[in-house]
Amino acid sequence: MCDPHRAMQRHLIFTLALAAMLAGCANGFGGSQPAPAAPPPPGPSSPALSVVADASPGGAHRADDPSLGGAVDIDVLTEYAAASGRRCKRVAISRPVDGARFSRVACLGPSGWYWTAASIT
Repeated sequence: MCDPHRAMQRHLIFTLALAAMLAGCANGFGGSQPAPAAPPPPGPSSPALSVVADASPGGAHRADDPSLGGAVDIDVLTEYAAASGRRCKRVAISRPVDGARFSRVACLGPSGWYWTAASIT
């Protein structure tokens, strides 16, 4: 025969186990998403990063930054919130001395602005 008390007890155990699994998923346990990447260790701030930190999109700025090859013109193209939640800026950089042009991404981390390793096309 079917024992109603035992059936209710099994239903309660199933419900509690299901609730525990769902709570774990809501807290990020057992999920398949990777943990966000940690920002790079703080490094020396560069003159170009100082310009980027204060600049809004549009308008050219100049900085003398040895790590970028000397005098460079910097244009902040866009400012956005990255998937990591950090505030980032995509910039175009050109060196008047040799005509080199390239793009970089700078993001604001806990220790200040830093150049990312993002690949930009």
